[in-house]
Amino acid sequence: MPREITFTKKDVIQAAFELVQEHGLETLSARRVAEHLGSSTTPVYSCFASMQKLERAVIKKIRDLMIAYTEKSYTDRSDLNMGIGVVLFARDNPRLFSTLFLESNQFKQVTDEIFESCDKRLKQVPEYDCMFDTERRRLLHKLEIFSHGLASRACVGLLEKDSDEDIIFILWEMGRAFIHDAFMNIKGRAGSIQKHRHLHDDYGIVDFKTWKKKHYRRAKNR
Repeated sequence: MPREITFTKKDVIQAAFELVQEHGLETLSARRVAEHLGSSTTPVYSCFASMQKLERAVIKKIRDLMIAYTEKSYTDRSDLNMGIGVVLFARDNPRLFSTLFLESNQFKQVTDEIFESCDKRLKQVPEYDCMFDTERRRLLHKLEIFSHGLASRACVGLLEKDSDEDIIFILWEMGRAFIHDAFMNIKGRAGSIQKHRHLHDDYGIVDFKTWKKKHYRRAKNR
């Protein structure tokens, strides 16, 4: 008699995640998760008392994946890497990005958690210690708006060029303007601009090829 296959909670979450990744959150059901597992619905309800609890577990997994994208070192600038990660996540996982940001606002708490994760990391960048919390968060909010707009276009296939390098170039152009402007706004505080001059000077380079040679880390080196 063949051994009965058992499925763990992790197995059920992964199956549900893959289902949402391919078909969207609206397709999530115990029956379809069971089909993905190749089993009956028993493992699904053994691990989760309701589909709502399974959905929350899937949303948490999506959130963690997106944060992981923003933590990767695409360049040696962590402020730029966060925006790059958002856009690449949307390009690579359009159904997941749409679930979190485009279909409704029911996951606002999750998107707020992603923002706070980025702000926590930005706060640890030494060049930003001359900013007040309100100034840093205002800058991050501007970067977030631009990055999410670009990510939305990537999500639905409206970017004519969507390679990693093309996306980095667009965000570099935006970043040098927003970040330089943020530091110029605090110029009145004695010494702050001189002390942190190297941060926004890099964004003042007009030639992207020059900047890329200094900062860009190609995929093979990540």
